[in-house]
Formats: sequence, structure tokens, C-alpha cells
Amino acid sequence: MTQLDNLTMKEVTEHLTDRIATDFDVTKKDARKLLTNALSYNIVVEEIENQISYLLGED
Repeated sequence: MTQLDNLTMKEVTEHLTDRIATDFDVTKKDARKLLTNALSYNIVVEEIENQISYLLGED
């Protein structure tokens, strides 16, 4: 298994929310909604699963 970073979901979502808010010039509230919606798309879910397989050394 690949060495994993010791991150919390809160840290990751806050970072991504800030990045989305800045990059797309939207409020943090809207950035959170956009992030949540984006994560639910099939292609995103598939890529998350691919990354998990890679991290587990199953790639």
C-alpha cells in the first residue's frame, strides 16, 4: 500500500472549498454546494475508486 497522508475529510473539503471559491469567484457556501454536486457524478466516483485501487497497490 502507498504511504497515506494523515488528512481529515474536514481539512480536504475546506481546502477544496476555498480553492473553488477563489478559482470560480463564488461564495464559500456556493463552493461547498458545487463540490458536493461534483463529487456525486459517476465519472468522479469512478476516478475516486481508481485512486483507491492505486493507493492500495491494486493497480
